[in-house]
Amino acid sequence: MKPARFILYFLFLFCPCLAADEALQSAIKARHDHYLKSLKAGDAEGVVAQYAQDAVLLRPRLDSVVGKDSILRMKKEELARVRVSSGAIQTSELESSGDLAYEIGYFSFTFRLDGGEPTTIGGKFLNVWKKQADGRWLCKAEADLPD
Repeated sequence: MKPARFILYFLFLFCPCLAADEALQSAIKARHDHYLKSLKAGDAEGVVAQYAQDAVLLRPRLDSVVGKDSILRMKKEELARVRVSSGAIQTSELESSGDLAYEIGYFSFTFRLDGGEPTTIGGKFLNVWKKQADGRWLCKAEADLPD
């Protein structure tokens, strides 16, 4: 590695922006905690609080859901039939540049559909987060891939 490139690499990795990375990690963890708490409570409004107004949800074999209002309608319909008893969201990679960040991770949820037997699903996800003018990080795009 050339010396100039090494210096840039070092500055990028160890500059004071580490505090911003820690702040971003804390903000995303708080979003996940609120999401899980809201899911367990059956609170669709709380679930969609993490999404930007123009957010997009991408799900396998389903149409994209575009816009926070559409996401809310979908979540209300889902939570009318599904009772989530437990869940976990684990971030494996979180990187940011300016007011955008991407997150890769894993999820699992245990739920009952229409009062049936408990079922557990899990999978991988990719989220794109955008920092808002007020400093909040909101999810701009979410793609899930169940196992």
